[in-house]
Amino acid sequence: MSILFSKYLWESVKTFISPDNYPVLPCPYCNSLKLKLQPDTFECRGVPSNFGNFSVNRHKSVATSGLKTALKGDSFFDILCYGVMAYDGIKYNPGKFITFFQCENCFHTVSATGSALIPNSLSNEKSFIQIKAEYFSPPLPIFPIENFIPRSIAEELLYAFNYFHSDLPASGGKLRRAMEKMCTELEFCENTLHKSIQAMAVKYPEEAAWLTALKLVGNEATHSDGVDETDLLHSFEIFEAALHIFKRRKLSEAIAKTIPKIEQKFLK
Repeated sequence: MSILFSKYLWESVKTFISPDNYPVLPCPYCNSLKLKLQPDTFECRGVPSNFGNFSVNRHKSVATSGLKTALKGDSFFDILCYGVMAYDGIKYNPGKFITFFQCENCFHTVSATGSALIPNSLSNEKSFIQIKAEYFSPPLPIFPIENFIPRSIAEELLYAFNYFHSDLPASGGKLRRAMEKMCTELEFCENTLHKSIQAMAVKYPEEAAWLTALKLVGNEATHSDGVDETDLLHSFEIFEAALHIFKRRKLSEAIAKTIPKIEQKFLK
């Protein structure tokens, strides 16, 4: 099965989940959706504090702020949901893990590291280790990096994909860099991204409109911290569509070489 962009898949790994229930991921080598966590390679160890443990701290922060908002809104479901998340912070100790994933199609491997929540004495017997992958090597493609995408753009995208799991502002910043590279590859090289997109709009009005919207996400990622995973997934989806400009250019070049052959045979 080839890679298809799936917001549901990437939404499912943005928080802590059990290694036993980790979803199948896209393979960076063969573009098949058959990359599976290898349980026999999984190792987890506790760490003394949450210092530098960004995923654990963010999990607690989301729980705390969500619970405060829910209490003000008097929503029983939200209070219960964020209350459970907040209580989890007490039942688990912070940890780090390392593991390998292997593709069932091409059999190549990917390493992964990240943060873990390890059950402590306050947990019950049904509690289990939960993990949040923060770094994959090589990076996993959130959408396929097709061979028609210029190398300069692909390199920025791979950084954006990998930062998605641990550093959202950095991911948004790299997506903005990919937009700049796209403008450069299309030879719209003004002194700002905004002006480059304006120049692009003359020839590619639809894609320029899309990039104008994406620029807002890039600006927020660069200058603030208001970007979340859903914002980035929407942005990746739009940017993937915009990149089809390069596919059309390749097709146009191929067709331009084929048309004379038809004309030479039939226009006599």
